[in-house]
Amino acid sequence: MPPTLTADSSRIFYIDSLRAFAMLYGIFNHSINIWLSLPGEGPIVVSAFNTIFRLPTFFYISGFFTAMAFFKMSNAEYFRTRLEVILLPLIFCLIVLAPVTNWLIFRFHNGPIGLDAYLFHSGWRLPSAGENIWHLHFWFLFTLFVFALIAPPFLRLCRSGVAARAVARFGASLGRFALWGIVVLFSALEVVLAGAHKLLVEPLVAGTPFAWLVRSVFMYLPCFLIGALCFVHRGLFEAMHRISLPGLLIFGTLYYSMRALKSDLPFALWGILHQFGRLGLLLFTVAALLWLFRRFVSGTSSLSQTLTASAYSFYLIHYTVIYAIANAMRPFTENGWIIYTVILVLGTPLCVLFHTRIVAPSPLLRYLLNGRRPIAPKSATAG
Repeated sequence: MPPTLTADSSRIFYIDSLRAFAMLYGIFNHSINIWLSLPGEGPIVVSAFNTIFRLPTFFYISGFFTAMAFFKMSNAEYFRTRLEVILLPLIFCLIVLAPVTNWLIFRFHNGPIGLDAYLFHSGWRLPSAGENIWHLHFWFLFTLFVFALIAPPFLRLCRSGVAARAVARFGASLGRFALWGIVVLFSALEVVLAGAHKLLVEPLVAGTPFAWLVRSVFMYLPCFLIGALCFVHRGLFEAMHRISLPGLLIFGTLYYSMRALKSDLPFALWGILHQFGRLGLLLFTVAALLWLFRRFVSGTSSLSQTLTASAYSFYLIHYTVIYAIANAMRPFTENGWIIYTVILVLGTPLCVLFHTRIVAPSPLLRYLLNGRRPIAPKSATAG
């Protein structure tokens, strides 16, 4: 059996840094939505890069750390912490943050409307030039919770003797091409999952408020499973740290050419090639980023520690902060580039300050937004 990264392994700082980078990129990407009601398109290259790296990276890292948590805890503790760390912030944000954020989005794109009128007098039913998605970016937590429920049987299987020998043989037979083997194997899984969703599941949920939530589970499960598998098997973990220019070129060409050829090929063939190219490009991109961050961002600093500690709160609040700034700027300018620049300059510091000044000092908010239980003070020893 290949050596494993055990549950008591020291913290891997470059993975934390990569997660923080993906988190910060959310400000760049989601701020582009201001152009939904402004002239022009904004920096669309930012959104294109987001598609091929940000969410796959998040789910890979989530799978890795989910496996770490599972092997470190008892079954009861694992499921309790998943409820507190994922489900509790999801429920709180859907009740508190999502309505306020959707109001800010509506107000920016459609004109002034009071919060009371929007929430309690059917303002949210009005057509909007901007996004009107009830779950907003919190869908990520829903998907992650489903994956957390799937993880235990998958991880037990990965640690079984049969699976360990199969993975060892897989890595030994492919050698330095193990990354290609991972990409081909899980891209094939992606094709199967995409087909199952399209044929069996989508007809049941299409047109419902839960359509995207269900689709996201099928789209990102392979990335999560690879991250979990890489925690168990060190050989695969190492294989996922490599820059392959041929891989990026081949799968990138396949993915983008399929987007252009959708109407020229039979739908089934197009779907297979498109999904195969899509996940291949995503995985080669994640592997390149893992290599780059381990090579150049292996240490830690006070800034990286602050960003890492703020990551969860940052993710939850950043959409609200984006549109709070955008609304504050709208009376002064309708130039999208000026608004976008101000959001980038102010957004990250405000999100970090939200965690360090509001969430972190409050035991209640740390629990509701980060799932961290208050630490009971130790009782004084009797004299």
